[in-house]
Amino acid sequence: TKFGQEFIYLGIGRLGELQISVLAAIILALIAVPLMFHMKWGNYILTLGGNKEALVRSGIRAGFYRVTVHMFLGATAAVTAIIITARLNSAEPNAGMNMELDAITAVVLGGTSISGGKASIVGTVLAVLILGIIRNGLTLMSVSSDYQQWITGFLLLVSVLISEIKVHKFRALIK
Repeated sequence: TKFGQEFIYLGIGRLGELQISVLAAIILALIAVPLMFHMKWGNYILTLGGNKEALVRSGIRAGFYRVTVHMFLGATAAVTAIIITARLNSAEPNAGMNMELDAITAVVLGGTSISGGKASIVGTVLAVLILGIIRNGLTLMSVSSDYQQWITGFLLLVSVLISEIKVHKFRALIK
């Protein structure tokens, strides 16, 4: 079944100079920054990721904050699914396959600790842009998508190693 032009506009349309999908990403990032770094909700979420036990011992309901994070992530996934469906003009069940590696790589490359407790939304946005440029360059050079996945995996591995080295150096300093 084909979708209406109004729906397809969400995937390929423009508002001024910006594509709707880019505008949606900017809006989600602008919502996430104050939530994460200027409200106690974000502080609790970072603590939950880094040290759940400390959060629970502080009398904070960790389960409530875990559920709210999943609700926020579900809402962002829904927005993404709507945009991808509109862009493809088809409800493909496999449309997001193999995007997990790119997402995890962007988040870790952007400065979010794999072991939790530290996050960077601006860094993640910059990492997404860098990964997009790398992926586009590799495509222009006719590099196989299999090799592109290998390169993305290698970037993830290097990012995790750097992150863990930083964490271990910090822990050694505070001991």
